[in-house]
Amino acid sequence: MGSAHDIDTREVLACDESFFTALLAADHDLLGTILAGDFVIIDVLSGQVARREELLGAISSGQRTPMSTRAIAAGGA
Repeated sequence: MGSAHDIDTREVLACDESFFTALLAADHDLLGTILAGDFVIIDVLSGQVARREELLGAISSGQRTPMSTRAIAAGGA
């Protein structure tokens, strides 16, 4: 396994795009494979913090995310 310096910028951007695509599609299964166990997301507007399980639970329940998807998309994509 290479160091963090060996990771190609395109790979990082592809991972970022996969995350936001899965998030906006509310794809619980894909997010479950993408997100690390210690993942947290912070709403850039409110400062609200959601941990991995909270985010996945909100998506599973149909709530989509603890924050509005629009706010997440505006802040991150």
